Amino acid sequence: MTLAAGAVLAAPTPYSAVYPGSARPTGAVLRLELHAAGRPDRPGAVLLTTVMTREANGLWVLWALAHPGIDLVRTETLLPEGMSSDAYLARSRRLMEASQKLASVAALRALGFEPTVRGAGARVSHVFPSAAAALPLEPGDVIIEAAGRPVELVEHLEQAISRLPPGAGLELLVRRADGTTDRAWVASRGAGAGPARFGFLVEEEDLAVGLPVPVVIEPGAIVGPSAGLAFALEIVDQLRGGELTRGRLVAATGVVYSDGRIGPVGGIGHKARGARRAGAVVFLVPRSGSLPRRPPDGLEVVPISHLGEAIGALEVGRPDGRPPAFRCGPPAVCYNVGSESLSATRAGDREKRGDAH
Repeated sequence: MTLAAGAVLAAPTPYSAVYPGSARPTGAVLRLELHAAGRPDRPGAVLLTTVMTREANGLWVLWALAHPGIDLVRTETLLPEGMSSDAYLARSRRLMEASQKLASVAALRALGFEPTVRGAGARVSHVFPSAAAALPLEPGDVIIEAAGRPVELVEHLEQAISRLPPGAGLELLVRRADGTTDRAWVASRGAGAGPARFGFLVEEEDLAVGLPVPVVIEPGAIVGPSAGLAFALEIVDQLRGGELTRGRLVAATGVVYSDGRIGPVGGIGHKARGARRAGAVVFLVPRSGSLPRRPPDGLEVVPISHLGEAIGALEVGRPDGRPPAFRCGPPAVCYNVGSESLSATRAGDREKRGDAH
C-alpha cells in the first residue's frame, strides 16, 4: 500500500504549479561599464520580479491544493499551440536576449542619449498547427512589411496589427528562406494578441543596437521578455545615482519596446506577492495587461503605458521639491523636461524622429 501510494504521488499529471518567484535587485544582474568603480551605492533598488512554473506530480498537486498561493493549471495552456516545453524554453531565452537590447535603447533614449537600433524584420518562429493549412507562412519566413509599412523590428509588426479593426486581415511582404519576396494575406482567427491573432509567432531578425553607454546584463536562469521594464528603470537609476528609487524598493514588470512603450506580461498577481514579500512598496505594471485583483497590503500598484510615464510616477513627491523630469498624459505622451533631444515622445508614433515605422 505504501509503495502504491508513493507511486501515485510521484506520477506525472497534466497540471503545472504556478507560484510567486523571487524579486531581487536588478542591479545584481545589470551593470553599466562607465568606470572602474562599478555600480553606484544606492539604498534603494529596482526589483526584478519572476514567476515560478513547474510540472506537478501527484505530491505537488496535493501541496498546491493546500496552499492558496499556488495555482494549478493544465500544462498545455502554458505553451503556445503545438510547441514543446524545450522549444518554448529556447524561445524564451531568445526573447530575454532581445529584451535586454530593447530595454537598453529605451532607457538611454529616455535620458537624452541617441542609441541606435536596427533589425532585418520579424522572423516567423512558430506556426500554430490549427492555422498551418490556411496560413501562407512558414517558420523562417521574415516579414519585412505589414499593411504597407516597413517592418524592421517585431514592434513595427505589432503596431501594424494594433491599428487593424477587429476581425480584419493583414497584408504582408515576406522574404522567404530562398531570398525571394512575395506578398501574403493572413486572415484573423479572432483570438489572441499580436501575430498570435493570425496563428503564428515571431521573433527579431538580426537585431543589433549601438549603445553610447555599454550595458552588461547577466540574467542567469531568468527567461522571457517581461524583465524589460526592470532593466530599463535600473539603467536610468544607475545613471542618476539612485535618485529615481530614492531609497525605496521598487518592483517592475513589463515588455519594453525601443520607443519606450510598455507591453503586457503574465503572472502579475504572483509577481505582486513576490515583490511585497521582498519588501517592495511600489509595483509598476503594464496598463494594457491584467492587474492584481487584490494587491498585497503595503504595495502600491501603478499601471503605466510608457517608460517615461514610469519614470515620472517614481519622481512624484521628490524630497528636493523639484518637479518630475518626465510629465505624461494620455495617450502615453511623455515630455522629458529640459531635454532637447527627446522633447516629445508619443508611444507608437515615432515617425517624426525616424525611429519607427
